[in-house]
Amino acid sequence: MNILILGSLSAWDAVTGGMENYITEVSERLAKRHNVHVIVNNNDKGSLKSEEKINRVSVYRLGYSRIGLKRMLIYPLDYYRIAKKIIEENDIEIIHSLASYPMGYIACRLGKKFNIPSLISIRNTIPSYMNTVFIKRHFLNYTFKNATGLHTASNYLKEQVKFFFRREALTVYNGVDIKPPGSGTKKRIRNKYGLKFPTIICVSHYRPPQKRQDILVRAGKGVIEKYPEMKILFIGRGFSESILSLARGLGLDNNILFLGGKPRNEIPLYLSVSDVFALPTLFEGLPNAVLEALAMGVPVVATKTGSLPEVVENDIDGKLVPLSAEGFAEGILDLLSDRKRLNTMGSSGVRKTRKFTWENTARGIETEMIRLVKK
Repeated sequence: MNILILGSLSAWDAVTGGMENYITEVSERLAKRHNVHVIVNNNDKGSLKSEEKINRVSVYRLGYSRIGLKRMLIYPLDYYRIAKKIIEENDIEIIHSLASYPMGYIACRLGKKFNIPSLISIRNTIPSYMNTVFIKRHFLNYTFKNATGLHTASNYLKEQVKFFFRREALTVYNGVDIKPPGSGTKKRIRNKYGLKFPTIICVSHYRPPQKRQDILVRAGKGVIEKYPEMKILFIGRGFSESILSLARGLGLDNNILFLGGKPRNEIPLYLSVSDVFALPTLFEGLPNAVLEALAMGVPVVATKTGSLPEVVENDIDGKLVPLSAEGFAEGILDLLSDRKRLNTMGSSGVRKTRKFTWENTARGIETEMIRLVKK
């Protein structure tokens, strides 16, 4: 089967992010059995090749190192042009878009033009998609109604698709395949950052109003009163001066570390030296970072919203709390109060995530692709 995957503006093998993980992990597994072509962005300032073969996958890069307002209007046209060329030259049989807009719209248009099926992934809540400017809502409506097949990353999103668009969708969870680092490497990281008990970690880009790391910063003020040696590690891009000022204003300069984005293969190392994973978020599909934390035996404190209750169980492998500084402080303090129970919860998370593998994800997507092609 000849497959074209539209990878939005993510880069191949990029840092931090569920979609970035999905692109690489699923594409490489599909490429063992099919001809796979993937379009991604080049966020390495143009230093990477515009086209190359990586682990059997044909990777095409748009060439944008940054998407400004002007390029935001132009890049969908470039994307359409490259995708059309790949379809014509490689006898593509199905298009799989990892984003609903604008790549999902492009996939649907090209699917109709060449009479090939389109499989569109939905990774965030439907209201968050639709609460946007009119022209974008128009494109999203077209995509959700005209895609040959819809894929959601959780049952919560599947039910939303059914409610808002009266359409069925296939749920295929993301995978998590990570290996614990060696004890020597963990010791080096602990010494480098002065990490003791407790260490709290949040792996997520800073994207307000959805991602609310500022709430975790405020929660840190409540935690530090009982645990003066507490450290909070923030891994991800986009942290603004406002949140840095907030940490300074609360007197947490020495307790909060903003480490920036990290390569995917380094995330397990930082999780391995952490005691609690925290994710304050307004709405959520199914964040891969939560699965990774559970797989590494790190209990999770997260907002009770979206798909998170599908993977985080109260007092089993974490805590689901209100989106407030008080809620997160209470949840974190509750987990830290009993270290034996904390370890037991970590073991529960490891057992739970054994079913979330990238091979299962790739097989699920592959089965749906074959069904749509034969339809």
